[in-house]
Amino acid sequence: MTRAAVAHDYNHPQPGATSTLTVDEKVAREIAQNGIKRPKGYTVSYHSNPEVEKMHFGPKHPMKPWRLTLTNKIVLAYGMQEAMDVYLSRAATFQELTDYHKEDYIEFLSRVTPKDKLDPEGKGILPYNMGDDCPVFDGLYEYCSLYSGASLDAARKLTNDQSDIAINWSGGLHHAKKAEASGFCYTNDIVLAILQLLLHHPRVLYIDLDVHHGDGVEQAFWSTDRVMTLSLHKYDKATFFPGTGGSDDTGPKNNVNPGAHHSLNVPLHDGIDDESYVQLFKDVVGPCISIYQPTAIVIQCGGDSLGGDRLGCFNLNIRAHGACVDYTKKLGLPLMVLGGGGYTPRNVARLWAHETSVCLATELHPSLPSHTPFIEHFAPDKSLYPELGQTCRYDNKNTDKYLRDIVMNIREQLKYVQGSPSVQLQHVPPDLGAVREEVEREIEEERQAKDIGRRRRERGAGIRGEALSAALLSIYSESLAITEQGALLYDFAPFVKEHGGRPQKTADSQTSSDTEVIPEKVSSPASDEKMKEEDGFENLHYPQPWKFEKWFIGGYSQGRMLKFKNPKTMYKAINLFAGVAIMFYGYDQGVMSQVNLNPHYQELMGIAPIEGNSRNVAALGGIVAVYYGGTLIGALVAGSLADRMGRIKAVVFGSLWALLGAALQASAENITWMCCARVIAGVGVGAIDCVIPVWSAEVSSHSARGAFLAIEFFMNIGGLALAYWIEFFAYLDPNREMAWRTPLALQIIFILIIGFGINFFPESPRWLMKMGREEEARNVLKATRDSDIEYELKCIKKVVKYELETSGANHYAAMLLPKDKYSKQLRWRVFLAVWLQIMQELVGIGVITVYAVDLFQDAGFGLTLSKLLAGFNNISYMFSVIFAVITLDRYGRRSTMVWGAVAMALELLIAGILDKYAQIKGPSQRSFGAGVATLTFLYTATFGATWLTTPWLYPTEIFPLNVRAKGGAWSVVGWSIGNGIVTVITPFLFQSISYGTLLLLFGLNIFCIPFVILMYPETAGRSLEQMDTFFEHGGSWNVFTASRNIREAGIEDWRWMKKLKGEDQVELEKGRRMSSSVKMPEEDEKDERMSWRKRPVYTFRRKGSNAGIM
Repeated sequence: MTRAAVAHDYNHPQPGATSTLTVDEKVAREIAQNGIKRPKGYTVSYHSNPEVEKMHFGPKHPMKPWRLTLTNKIVLAYGMQEAMDVYLSRAATFQELTDYHKEDYIEFLSRVTPKDKLDPEGKGILPYNMGDDCPVFDGLYEYCSLYSGASLDAARKLTNDQSDIAINWSGGLHHAKKAEASGFCYTNDIVLAILQLLLHHPRVLYIDLDVHHGDGVEQAFWSTDRVMTLSLHKYDKATFFPGTGGSDDTGPKNNVNPGAHHSLNVPLHDGIDDESYVQLFKDVVGPCISIYQPTAIVIQCGGDSLGGDRLGCFNLNIRAHGACVDYTKKLGLPLMVLGGGGYTPRNVARLWAHETSVCLATELHPSLPSHTPFIEHFAPDKSLYPELGQTCRYDNKNTDKYLRDIVMNIREQLKYVQGSPSVQLQHVPPDLGAVREEVEREIEEERQAKDIGRRRRERGAGIRGEALSAALLSIYSESLAITEQGALLYDFAPFVKEHGGRPQKTADSQTSSDTEVIPEKVSSPASDEKMKEEDGFENLHYPQPWKFEKWFIGGYSQGRMLKFKNPKTMYKAINLFAGVAIMFYGYDQGVMSQVNLNPHYQELMGIAPIEGNSRNVAALGGIVAVYYGGTLIGALVAGSLADRMGRIKAVVFGSLWALLGAALQASAENITWMCCARVIAGVGVGAIDCVIPVWSAEVSSHSARGAFLAIEFFMNIGGLALAYWIEFFAYLDPNREMAWRTPLALQIIFILIIGFGINFFPESPRWLMKMGREEEARNVLKATRDSDIEYELKCIKKVVKYELETSGANHYAAMLLPKDKYSKQLRWRVFLAVWLQIMQELVGIGVITVYAVDLFQDAGFGLTLSKLLAGFNNISYMFSVIFAVITLDRYGRRSTMVWGAVAMALELLIAGILDKYAQIKGPSQRSFGAGVATLTFLYTATFGATWLTTPWLYPTEIFPLNVRAKGGAWSVVGWSIGNGIVTVITPFLFQSISYGTLLLLFGLNIFCIPFVILMYPETAGRSLEQMDTFFEHGGSWNVFTASRNIREAGIEDWRWMKKLKGEDQVELEKGRRMSSSVKMPEEDEKDERMSWRKRPVYTFRRKGSNAGIM
């Protein structure tokens, strides 16, 4: 039969017909008042057929095609038809429908009638999923062919360059499958239209705004990189149709399949509001455009995502929904706009009328025109933009963190999309038909095997069922011909399956391309279905257990692991145990502060007297410093052992060394003995401190990383204070020997708790998965999580897979001597971690805490009072760490460190000046000494609130999971180097320059500030995936330059000087996508008026804000 699309104005009166002059005048007035006119620079076409509006699913069915009547009446009442080309669409032919759908299914639709439902066995209906959701009604086939034909006509207008934006509100039925109906949808007009677009466009992006997942479209293009699908929808696998579209559903799991990572999903919870939805839409669509680079877009505008919808659960208003369409329109690509769901007809009509005006770049008056037919249906306000969802508003369960995680997940998937896929212009291979036949047989077998179970889940009035059948991207060709009158004629070539040739042009053809674009790769959906069910990890070669592991005692045992009814109890137990381990670190660090002052100890070690003897001063500092040489060795060894034999065994290994070292220190008889004991103890402490933070982070689940670590270091300083006060009271004992041996021996209690207790806790699930022990990893997650663990388990699998594939870059040498881009990134991360730890010591905390008694004595206080002041200083130091719980996560790492260094520098400067006068005998000595003591207290409190935790937190944030243990080891290396240098030179400094030591530390604090500002990216509020983005795309040691590079790469999160917070999202929504170090265009004029000379405070705040320190 001849197929033609008759083009004429939808509401244009036929010859001889009369028109109501009053109505025409009212429409003309609306056109003038709303400024409706044809948009400049592009053309909009409107495709519709009034016969679709007459269809009726049934009195109780939620789908009401009559909503299209209301939509068209509003469009006509405003006069928008004058600004676009309006087409009366023709019905799709049988052949066009079978370009995607199976012939027997379309044949069934063409002959089925409501009477067939009377069949007691239902044999004529069941195979195609007909039932309550997809009822058989009069005119069913006509309905399918009409709305599908409108979408096909819209696609042809776009490919023929007769339209830039094509609208079909009757289309968008995204659930229909290749051989069955689903979710109120019978034929998938979206797939048919995209197939048409693929004849002329290399890549098409499909965006779905329906509250339900666009599963039918996703399945149809599952195995091709020619189409990327992006769906924003409510997701609940158990209770919300269709139960698909989780964040981990990203296409075939096998990366060889071209469709891998081309199916993107944004699963949402109930109640998302306007601001969150629009910002989320921009945050996910923007990267898709910049990376995938589509040449055409199809957007499905389902109205069931509006607030108050009969089947929806969002809180969106009409303008917010339209803002997404407006953002897509402004991308300037050929755009097809389709309808979809929506089960409150009056609101759906309002929405689609508004989005029609959006396509026309017209702002409509909010009050509906008084001459709008059926205006009573929009009572009581008769407004185009009512506040929706007031009577049935859902609580917004989408937290800011959850939405940020979604955006990060989308960006992570887009990393695998290596730019826009290449498309070769070629003929269809002649043997494609045979391949397709075999594939279809496999699909049919799988579908039939799953039929019975699915049917039970799908039944129920108004409840959409679940459909899991796969679909194949049908490849077909078509040529276009333009008649003299301008109407389109469609002359299809024989179907590829039969002849495998390319289409022939008709004699009248004027606008057909010489070569058609055809997908160059075709994959088997049957095999893809298997890939979906499998996780793609069966072929991984897991490492064999380390051959020397059996010689190390301890380790994880599932039977021995502590068991609690509530996972939160396990979480608290893990944090408490980690806190005890960190407390031991503090105790061990502070235990030498008074041991060094014990006369018996000095005599036994042969380093008495200290005063005026440079050899003894060097020996005293050397005994303290060799400990840090041991911690350096222990960290490097434990970092490797933790990856070879597990975190728990590595901690036990460290505990044994620490136990031996503590025993040897407590029994030392000479300086050589003590130095060896200190090195051995350092090896153990370095191993424990390297592994424990990594282990606790991997086993427990916490979102506030800074606050968590701050609490641990509260216990750390508590250990330091405990060591000090034990030694102080031991000092009061006349037995000077026990006064220094007892505190050293008490370390053994901590070590026994750590080395023995760790064996009753769970092992890191990441390490278990890396060793192929998946079931044990799952059990650990069950014991430590109170939520669904399967998604986290899959994430761990992905990390493990990546680690195994990049194992060559996972050792220390590769991290320092890079041979590829990935290793260079690791070297930069190593430098940041090590240098930050060194800077932590350069700001002077080791000098103040270890030699606090000397400092107070220099300020004029007696020995006993100096010791008391040092003890109380440690207590205030401990409680100051509580402020880090607030500062780290609220203000960010950079700001905390910069202002901490500024405050400490000022305190040290003033303290140094006062200390100079406090050492002069006289009536004012006590006053100056009190000032020194006060500023010392302030200094340690400032350090505890700012610089204490950040250098330990930073490595867990900047190192990827596959080298996190070794990253922690490098951090301890930096800490060891810094401590070693400071403890060696400090005794000389106090004897040589006295109060000048504080002034030197003042200068070192100022010295550290530029490094923080220029080199360290802000990690607060960002996930591990975002940190990977910085190091992959930054390309510079300068954070400001790296931020600009990231912005130029098209990545939205580029403000790496600032914490990622809610205000940043608002700025992005306003389109401010330039680096914070560069002036925004709208701020140039203001900056000219407010220069340094005119407004110094304003300029300082602007510069500080750009640097992320204000």
